[in-house]
Amino acid sequence: MRAVSGFVLLMALSIPLASGADPAPPPSGNWKLTVPLGREGDLVLMLAMNEEDGKWVGDYLTASAELRAQPKFKKLSVKGDNVQFTLEFSGREFVNFDGVLSKDKKKISGSVSVGGGPLQLTELYPTKLKKLDDPFEVARESLSQIEGGPGLFGAAGEVLAKAGAKKVPADEVRAVLERVNKAAAGYGPRWERESTLQCANLLAGQAGFGDLAVAQAKRAERLLTDDDDAATRMKVLETVVTALTKAGKADDAKPYATQIAKLETRDYADYAKTLPFKTAAFAGRKGKSDRGVLVEVFTGAECPPCVAVDLAFDGLMKTYKPEDVIMLQYHIHVPGPDPLTSPDSMKRVELSYAEQLRGAPTVFIDGKLGPAGGGPATESGKKYEALREPIEAALEKAPGAKLGLTIAKDEKGGFTAKATVADLETPGEKTSLRFALAEERIRYAGGNGIRYHHMVVRTMPGGAKGFQLPKKTAEQSVSFNPDELRKELAKYLEDFAKDEGPFPHAAGPLALKNLKLVAFIQNDATREVLAAVQVDVP
Repeated sequence: MRAVSGFVLLMALSIPLASGADPAPPPSGNWKLTVPLGREGDLVLMLAMNEEDGKWVGDYLTASAELRAQPKFKKLSVKGDNVQFTLEFSGREFVNFDGVLSKDKKKISGSVSVGGGPLQLTELYPTKLKKLDDPFEVARESLSQIEGGPGLFGAAGEVLAKAGAKKVPADEVRAVLERVNKAAAGYGPRWERESTLQCANLLAGQAGFGDLAVAQAKRAERLLTDDDDAATRMKVLETVVTALTKAGKADDAKPYATQIAKLETRDYADYAKTLPFKTAAFAGRKGKSDRGVLVEVFTGAECPPCVAVDLAFDGLMKTYKPEDVIMLQYHIHVPGPDPLTSPDSMKRVELSYAEQLRGAPTVFIDGKLGPAGGGPATESGKKYEALREPIEAALEKAPGAKLGLTIAKDEKGGFTAKATVADLETPGEKTSLRFALAEERIRYAGGNGIRYHHMVVRTMPGGAKGFQLPKKTAEQSVSFNPDELRKELAKYLEDFAKDEGPFPHAAGPLALKNLKLVAFIQNDATREVLAAVQVDVP
């Protein structure tokens, strides 16, 4: 079960068995109450209400998350169809509810105040479940009760995401899709298309549901209009490609992939013009240093405060040539799942910057913390200027070693690279040579709205730990194969989704095109990057 903070923490309880042959009429019985907790999401409580000797009695049974203590009924009043109750949590008012039993006795609609906060609308539904710790079972039961509204889409998504694993019959899945499609049409064409895409992405790759995923994806394609921009069209066509490919129809996907490639060229040209600040070309160094400065940005596609730094990053790539400044972007799962994250991105945090990195965005310039803070797109120009100052100061410093890098393609479609180190100032077990393989440009629209990401680290050949440099001179070779890497990343994302839940958007792209290889030497005691170099992967 997922733990929730605040009111919500530690202690699952068993449900008492009901006695008696004939159940009393509603509101007697067990009910599910959805408690909105703002940023913490929703908490579902299972409550029992029964009339005993002319007096209504309420009991807390269980919850969808572990609780620190057991909520208790302070008050329960039933007058006709009106139901009112108050729950206490550790001696404080937790939930205050006031609602009305529907005429068909199948729900109680009302308002709830959480912790004395403002009123919010919610509903209670009867339940036959014994526990609430399985979101799938809760959602499946809810689908049989919810008539419509936003809650329908959330419950349907939970069921569709696990339809294969839970062996849901195809007819049931088809019925859910028909219901969602019909309901979505009532929220306008934009949501109808988005909801259709979400269903297609949830089903794609699940055994037995390939044809349904393809049908949903092509339905979304039919919902496109002449007014839709290139980004919207590509999003839909990518879903069609994904659904067809995972359904074993790769040949059918090829024409769509060709359309996407043409659209992306046009879309990226337009996107590049939208940078909300002006950039200036680097005027050159004042001294004779030839140091390659390494800029590392830790960010997330679901991170709204990362927007300013990410756009500043794009601006810096226009200002500096890679011979002067090497840019790397590590995606991490902050604040939510990010399919551009790689295992080595997370390892880089763990092994090198765990003490300094407290979230995203975080910038390191030659291993030293850069200007702190993030912000919206309107702040990106300020971030760009703030980053230029320490970068250009670092450009004037002499490198701590001479570092060369060459790369060649092998006969099996992979690559072998060799780094040469000379004149290393601080050899020893605390000085390491590392490699990073980055994709120059990835199109992926996450929750923060940025749809093109640059120099995204896909792996660190040889591992994030790197290679120790005990001597002033060294040679080190590493190998990698993009086809094998694509499989490894796909498995990582698949395993992550199984453990943590589906990604909020379509599966991350794994084209692995326009790759760049970076080598850098870092003093692990001080974290200072002594030298860095970048080459194109042929």
